[in-house]
Amino acid sequence: MSKAARNVSKGHKGLWRRLYDSERMIDEGTKNRERVFGIVFWGTLGVSAVLCLLLFASFAIVHNAYVLPRLIWSTVSLLVLVCIGALYVSRKAYVLAAHGLVLYYAVIASTIVWSWGINTPFGILLFGLVIILAGILVRAKYALWATVGVTIILACAQISLNQRIHIPNEAWTTSKSSFGDVIGYSMGFSIIAVVSWLYGTQMERSLRKATEAEAALELEKASLEIKVAQRTAALEQTRIEELEQAYKFAELGSLSTALLHDLANYLTVLTMDIKDLHGQHDSVTLTRAQETIGYIDKMVDDVRDQMSGTNTATTFSVTERISAVVGVLNHKAHQQAVSVAWQAPFDKLTVHGDATRFNQMIAIILGNAIDASSQRKSGEGAVTVTVSSTESQASIAISNNGPPLTEQQKQMLFKPFQSTKKHGMGIGLFLAKQMAERHFAGSIELDSDNAKTTFRIIVPKHV
Repeated sequence: MSKAARNVSKGHKGLWRRLYDSERMIDEGTKNRERVFGIVFWGTLGVSAVLCLLLFASFAIVHNAYVLPRLIWSTVSLLVLVCIGALYVSRKAYVLAAHGLVLYYAVIASTIVWSWGINTPFGILLFGLVIILAGILVRAKYALWATVGVTIILACAQISLNQRIHIPNEAWTTSKSSFGDVIGYSMGFSIIAVVSWLYGTQMERSLRKATEAEAALELEKASLEIKVAQRTAALEQTRIEELEQAYKFAELGSLSTALLHDLANYLTVLTMDIKDLHGQHDSVTLTRAQETIGYIDKMVDDVRDQMSGTNTATTFSVTERISAVVGVLNHKAHQQAVSVAWQAPFDKLTVHGDATRFNQMIAIILGNAIDASSQRKSGEGAVTVTVSSTESQASIAISNNGPPLTEQQKQMLFKPFQSTKKHGMGIGLFLAKQMAERHFAGSIELDSDNAKTTFRIIVPKHV
């Protein structure tokens, strides 16, 4: 597996890991409630511990016997707080710890009210604290339920007083409590509860939206990492393919150089043999063979000049170059039962550039057209070469009536080492396109239908 592919695989695993972690993500509101709980709890524990020490000192050192009941209750209260703290420290029962702390303050407030009456300021203050803590430490809606509970406790305490079930110590005040006080306190607690509920609800909603947005951002980030990894893998694969093509072209260039050297030697010998034959037997075939060998010999010399860098651009006649190529390939067309229709235009078209490359470009496309027409299942194969021009461009159209190209073949045509022929190398049309674009600043266009396939070479015209 390539490095890029491994990166893509890691990207997918990272995305699923983030999805899993986002599902297990602790609610930010719970974290905030735990922070507040910690502050309130440790403060309460500290105050209770100091109170126990003071009561113990008063009982043991000063010998105040009346503080013994208070010392016992303070010790029990401290033990209750230690149990609540154990739940909180475990991190697994925070909800129980939060309920326990709220209930702890509710019991203290209820004890104060039960002992000294519902008008006891400290008891009422603690009940207000119970409502606020319920909304903060548990959930916002629990502030409303806490208000209901506090109202019930106050009402029960007042009913107990009216029915003489329990008489609190109200010696500290001259006014007696009534149900009017219960209603007044309940209304005040309701206002506190509603404010706490509204504020808490808005905070919970904002935190939930922020958490969802953060989770969505994490997922988007993970998705972007995967896309980048996939794009990197695709670019790396493209680079590898380009390097492979470059290596193939380098090998092809090396083979071509050796072949060109051998071809030149054999052409020299073949030229001499044909001259001897021509001297002994004069015939049209030998004349045509001698002309073809002369053309090939000229092509070999031009390619040598290209490879040595001595070949220079010239201004040449388009019609003359096409006529020369058609003359060479006519014999091939005749052997494959294909007719080549070509008639030079009356106006003289000239193009400035590398004449050898122009010949090669025409020969590649015309040779392919002859091969395509020869594959026609019925009728005579026909290739047509026409030339037209505008004020600035010359257009050479080479058409054949061979089998129509499929969409897949059209996509493969100009790619290197992709051939539609059974034994083709797949570099002819690629090289022709490179020559048209790089050496003549032109282009090659394809026009294919069921009737014929046309390659149109468009190059700037020399004025």
